[in-house]
Amino acid sequence: YTSYKLWWLGFCLTFVGEMGNFSAYGFADASSVAPLGAASVVSNAFIAAVVLREGFRWRDCIGCVLVVGGSSAIAATSSSHNEYLDPDIFLGYVESPIFLTYFALLMMTITVVYAFRERYGHRHVAYYILLCSLIGSIT
Repeated sequence: YTSYKLWWLGFCLTFVGEMGNFSAYGFADASSVAPLGAASVVSNAFIAAVVLREGFRWRDCIGCVLVVGGSSAIAATSSSHNEYLDPDIFLGYVESPIFLTYFALLMMTITVVYAFRERYGHRHVAYYILLCSLIGSIT
C-alpha cells in the first residue's frame, strides 16, 4: 500500500491534521480540544465510503451520530475556568482517597475483564472496546 499515491496523500493529510490538533492544545483547554479530535473518526468514515468505496451501513451511521453526540456533550459540559495544575496539586489529586479507590476498583475490573479474554475476546469486539475504554479512562 505504500506504493499508492492515494495512500501517501491520506497519510500526509492525516499528519497535517494531527499537527493542527496538537497545536490546538496551546490555544484551548484539553477538555475542549480532545472531543473535537473525534471529528477525524467521522470524517474518516465518510472518506472511506466515498473515496475508497467502502460500504457505509446503518451501524456506521449510528456510530457517527454517537461520536458527534458524545463529543458535543463533553465539549458543552467542560469546565470553562482555567486552573493551573502544578505538580504538587497533581500529586495531591493522585494521593486523594477518592482517586485511590477509583484506581483500585479500576485495576480489579481490568483484571477480571482480562481474565475472560479467551472466552469472549475471540467472539465479541465489544470485549476489546470495553478493555480499551477501561484502560483509557485513567487518562
